[in-house]
Amino acid sequence: MKRMKQALLKKEAMNVIVVHWNAGMNILHYYQAAADTQLVGAQIAELIKFLIRHSHNSASRYHVIGFSLGAHIAGHAGRRLQRDGKMLGRISG
Repeated sequence: MKRMKQALLKKEAMNVIVVHWNAGMNILHYYQAAADTQLVGAQIAELIKFLIRHSHNSASRYHVIGFSLGAHIAGHAGRRLQRDGKMLGRISG
């Protein structure tokens, strides 16, 4: 994650937010971790809505990237924003 963050920052001026949810992702309890992706996605959607309100940007300026279960989180965040009439610029899973 750290290397990817640095590569993104070298590409252009942007803000990068890394969500560390290892405490919620437990391989021994995969089904619970998979279910928790909905909650984490909802929390990220709320963060993006907060940032939109305070930065006067649109959701289309945001790109959410997720790996493994993080890809599911990205999708849940996008779906949650879409319900509120906001469309992310991009989701990469």
